[in-house]
Amino acid sequence: MSADRSPSSIQSRSQGSSSKNDYVVVGVIAQPHGIRGEVRAHLFNRDSDILSEVQNVQLRRKGKRRSEPYTITHSRFHTKGPLLRLKECPDRTHAEELRGAEILIHNDDMPELSPEEYYYFQMEGLPVFDTHTGDALGTVLRVMPSPAQDLLEIDYEGRKVLVPLVDELVPLVDLEEQRVEVNPIPGLFDEEPSPPKKNKKKSPSS
Repeated sequence: MSADRSPSSIQSRSQGSSSKNDYVVVGVIAQPHGIRGEVRAHLFNRDSDILSEVQNVQLRRKGKRRSEPYTITHSRFHTKGPLLRLKECPDRTHAEELRGAEILIHNDDMPELSPEEYYYFQMEGLPVFDTHTGDALGTVLRVMPSPAQDLLEIDYEGRKVLVPLVDELVPLVDLEEQRVEVNPIPGLFDEEPSPPKKNKKKSPSS
């Protein structure tokens, strides 16, 4: 598997007014920090320092189709994720409105990937196989980045299954061979049991 599970792209194993493929989603705004509009970012590639190397980004707020341009005026390291000052975000109120917004960077500003690396978007549509038996399990719908653990969403027999994107469960992503392998540990693909039906209490006869 690639050494890099970094950003998903609206464009591999890593919007604004231009074509959607011109921008890469590298993370999300996690939360405000302090009262002066500073925000904490969650990067999909936690080892990346891309936000200290670029100035212009796009932010797409939750539930919005269009993104907005923002300018990074200052960034600093923090153990829980980089802290950003944005020219267009003057206070905590605005920072709260950006909570959960996707951070997009133009392709031209992204570092080149090695042959073994990929962006998440490149996994979409790839067939998924059982790493032990080779049996087909379904197809990748998308990768769902999250602060706790990025999740692989798979179309399995007509329903969606979420698999944590870790080496133990997803040991192989091969873009050249167009193949993703999953270790189907017990319970991973089991159908969720229906909640037990509640018995209606019968009123005592009069």
